[in-house]
Amino acid sequence: MTDPTRRTLLGIGASVTTAALGSTRLVHAKTQSRTRSNQTARNSAQKDSRMDKGRIRIIHLSPDAPPVDVYLNETLLYQDVTPFNTGSSYVNVKTGTHRVTFVPAGKGLGEAVIDTRVTIQANDYTLAAIGEVAGCTDTPLRLVQFTDNNSGLKQNRARLRLVHASPDASGVDVTTAEKGRTLFENVEFGDGEYATLPVGDYTVSVGTTEGDCGGTNAQFPLMLRGGRIYTAFLEGYLTPDNEPANKSLVLALSPPITP
Repeated sequence: MTDPTRRTLLGIGASVTTAALGSTRLVHAKTQSRTRSNQTARNSAQKDSRMDKGRIRIIHLSPDAPPVDVYLNETLLYQDVTPFNTGSSYVNVKTGTHRVTFVPAGKGLGEAVIDTRVTIQANDYTLAAIGEVAGCTDTPLRLVQFTDNNSGLKQNRARLRLVHASPDASGVDVTTAEKGRTLFENVEFGDGEYATLPVGDYTVSVGTTEGDCGGTNAQFPLMLRGGRIYTAFLEGYLTPDNEPANKSLVLALSPPITP
């Protein structure tokens, strides 16, 4: 998808010479009125243009899936997207319902592994493929739609979202290793939550909230800079040796967004 063509609107200007002062004032007043009218129309058109478009980005988080081609309404949008790809940029799409299809790279639409519809409004969205393609799984491959919060924030704060996409992990807690502060609590597979944090460098501990693997399972560094928005994707497996793909647990940060 491409951005719409930028239109340049020219304001109305006039140079009027008349013999009568009253006529000069009248023409000037009319010119100002037309200028204000055009400015109002321009503002309205820009607002309407923003309201009929949203933005989406595609994230591939399935640990045992192959690279995929992603189609939007049967038009190729992204090609050869590798698993654990968290670097997609946003693209503009019209508001409304759209068909999103994931196909093994180089294959036809008839071999899609995900074929679903999403409803887009005038917001930012992350569309994430999570789960597994292997048979007999409790976490089959699916597309999850997240509404992104890219609003502004203070320069001494950062916004961090955790997206849980590790198929063999139950609900997870994320705490800071330094002070034991809980950032996220009992986030389930396929869910995402935001937290606003002071800027700085962190080491965070990820632990499951139930089962035999409770407690701290892994620690990861996080570097959060002021006025920026991050998404941390928890992906891979807690026990990769027992799973369809030997991909260990990772906490991957998307490129930061500056509102």
